[in-house]
Amino acid sequence: MSVGTSAASSARVRSAVALGAALAAFGSVVSGAAADSPASASAPCGTNFDPYSYTASALNSCGLSTSVSAVTSALPGGGSETAYTLPGGQGVTTLYSPPAGFDPATASSAQLEEYGFAVPSTSDGLLALESWQGAMSQLTKSAPNPPFLAVGGASAGGELPGAGAYPGTSGNWSGYQANTGGFAFSYASWKEPTYGGSRCSSNSAVVWDGIGGANGDPYLGQDGTAHGQGNDQPGGANHQMWEEVLPQQKSLVPLPVIGAAGHEMYANTSWYASKHEYTGTVGDITSNSYKNWSHAGNWSSSDTAEAIVERPSYNNQLRDLSNFQTMSFTTSGGNSTPMNDFSKAQRTGLEMVDGAGNDMANVGGVGSNGSFSDTQHSCS
Repeated sequence: MSVGTSAASSARVRSAVALGAALAAFGSVVSGAAADSPASASAPCGTNFDPYSYTASALNSCGLSTSVSAVTSALPGGGSETAYTLPGGQGVTTLYSPPAGFDPATASSAQLEEYGFAVPSTSDGLLALESWQGAMSQLTKSAPNPPFLAVGGASAGGELPGAGAYPGTSGNWSGYQANTGGFAFSYASWKEPTYGGSRCSSNSAVVWDGIGGANGDPYLGQDGTAHGQGNDQPGGANHQMWEEVLPQQKSLVPLPVIGAAGHEMYANTSWYASKHEYTGTVGDITSNSYKNWSHAGNWSSSDTAEAIVERPSYNNQLRDLSNFQTMSFTTSGGNSTPMNDFSKAQRTGLEMVDGAGNDMANVGGVGSNGSFSDTQHSCS
């Protein structure tokens, strides 16, 4: 992942006043540069912070861009959606706000689609659906949609080959990928890492699930959490969730869900070929908070599904890897199949290596529900 701009925080219109304003402003356009959030006027530039706690102009003074416009529309079933036009031709990211009391675990397929939820197919089995239902039963609070989305930090790129192009090694990814093709859904949950000290004064890491991006594939839809230290600022707060769709988006787009070390985090990504659209759900199961997003106007090869820890890139340069110590993925998979149910020929455990082929991070064996551990060994 190249560390790009944290571009998206959906302030879900939750209070009666905010919801009433959003619905009254059906179809209204808000300038991203002028739409200020109720926040401090001065942002702590040069640090990792939640962009949606500050005004758009404060972010601009830190060198971060914001969405060009935001259009909020009422939805037929209640609630609303906000479409944010990103700067520099990076397309439109939409965030969804279901009505108060909405329960995704009991909603109909039509209701789930209206509010940006993606559900795994049951054609291959029920375990992925059970994982989704388990997460949705705990993700009960849709975070408010912000007045703008932030852009301009790190970017999450596709898989880079390891030194010597040895099978099972990568220059920027560590984790598991399934490679049977035809993926329309990927998912993962993990314990958010406790980041330790590092001999590399500036470092960063992103944890995510996604579809595509392997073996030179330029198309990748993904979402997860980010961390940065020193001069590395992914574009949001540490442990903040984000989305990115390549090659259209150039950096991470922060979303209005922020986890913490030890929290159970969840993310899924879906590809709708008929709509040419990626959708996803990110959530902090521990705090019950989630956000749904979509991004249209791209393509997908659908060749691979991944659960990955990555060292991102800033300005197309790989960064040193944060010390995430040993972290645990509790579930992972593609379509309706947990990662452990893919044969060894159908999945790859990736070791991250530096330019000389030295180990930076690697995975353990994959267990039930696609669980596995990933251990950092070196920052560079």
